[in-house]
Amino acid sequence: MTSVLGFWWFPDEEAPFLDYLRKSGPLVATPEGRFRREEEIIVSDFDLVVASNARGILFTKAEYGPELKLYRGVDAGVYSPNERMSPFVSYQRGTIAPNNKLRMSNLVARASYFDERGRTVEKPIEFVKWYKRAFKWVRDRTPLWHRYESYRITERVAQAVKDGWELVP
Repeated sequence: MTSVLGFWWFPDEEAPFLDYLRKSGPLVATPEGRFRREEEIIVSDFDLVVASNARGILFTKAEYGPELKLYRGVDAGVYSPNERMSPFVSYQRGTIAPNNKLRMSNLVARASYFDERGRTVEKPIEFVKWYKRAFKWVRDRTPLWHRYESYRITERVAQAVKDGWELVP
C-alpha cells in the first residue's frame, strides 16, 4: 500500500515539520537522485542532508537506516536509493520559483511492496505507524484544499494564491 500526500507550504513553513520528525528519535537520510557508484549513496545524519538543501530526501528512523536498498538502473553504473523496497519516506521539498510561483511538496511512503516473484512484502509495522503519524501531522497543518480536494495547502498559501501567487507541481 502506497501513501502519497501532495501539498503546498512555503519553505519557511517546513521547519516545524522537521522539528516534529526530530522529536520522534534519531533520524537518518540520503538525497534522492542518480549516482555513478554505489559508494556515493550514503545514509547519514538527517540534519546534514536537510542542510544540503537537496530537493528530494529519503528519510527514516535511524534503526531502519541499514535497510536502504539500492536500485541499479538499466544504464550500467547508475544507482539510486530504492524507497519502494526500503523503510524510508520520500520527501520532495517545495521551493519558490521566479514570478511568485510555489512548487509543490510531496511525501510518499509504502507499507508494503511486491518482490521479484510478485509476493507482498510488509515493511516493519513500527515504521508504518511512524510514517502515518508524520503524514497526519502534515495534513493537520495543511487544512485547506486546492483543486478538487486533491492537494492540501496552508492558510498562508491560500492567502498567497488570493494575492496572485501560482501553485505549480
